[in-house]
Amino acid sequence: MAWSFLAVGASGVLIGLRFRVPALLVASFAAIVASVIAMQFLGFSGEHTFFTTLYLVVTLQGAYVVGLLIAILLRRSLFGRHPPQSGRE
Repeated sequence: MAWSFLAVGASGVLIGLRFRVPALLVASFAAIVASVIAMQFLGFSGEHTFFTTLYLVVTLQGAYVVGLLIAILLRRSLFGRHPPQSGRE
């Protein structure tokens, strides 16, 4: 179970670094579908399935925010040291 949270968290950070909200929505939907199918296949109760799926989606979206913040900080630090050339000098 811990591996699924680790995988979802890493996916969220990578999505935050590279993509924007539409990719997060698709990944959230995929996580919901995969979690529900896997949990029902393994014979977990409906309540356990619901809360585990909820925690996975919250982990994904929280990790997305972390990745997005890292991406913003990287862009600011890169452009802060070397501003883009406008070509009008």
